[in-house]
Amino acid sequence: MDTDGEWIMRSAGIGASLGGVAGFFCAAYIMATMDVLSWTGVVDTVESVVVVFIFAVMIGSLCTAIGGLAGLVLGFVTSPLSRVFGAATRSESSNPSVQPELPLAKAAAPARFFSDRVPISPAVPPLQVPIDVLLLQIENHVRLEQAAAESFIAFPSQARLHSKTTSPFVN
Repeated sequence: MDTDGEWIMRSAGIGASLGGVAGFFCAAYIMATMDVLSWTGVVDTVESVVVVFIFAVMIGSLCTAIGGLAGLVLGFVTSPLSRVFGAATRSESSNPSVQPELPLAKAAAPARFFSDRVPISPAVPPLQVPIDVLLLQIENHVRLEQAAAESFIAFPSQARLHSKTTSPFVN
């Protein structure tokens, strides 16, 4: 048994094939019976055959796309997957007065990120660091990074490129 995707794709292929063949022959018939084309001389006949063939290919391509789309829709509608969904929606919509049983909701517990067993500790206010200390740490980090860059420019190597600085910040 085919999977749903194979069933749908095969239906689309069949629809595209049928649409393309039918469109090609219909366009060839319509174009060949037009009064505009001339079938009297050899050159006129060759030109008429080329025109008929070009228009038959164009209309056949259009019919291939339309047939493929129609086959895709029919394949989806007739697939076993749609039967499952259709049965579920029909059973629910057949008796709208009957509501499904819903489980009773529990009272909302306080939100915990990983586990309910870990007790929540009271919030500790963050440690206030003077702005001057932070600026000195940043300046020191920038100096160490500049020194590492200058040493790499002076003596470029693979080891210096991937070496860590002595800065406490992550680089």
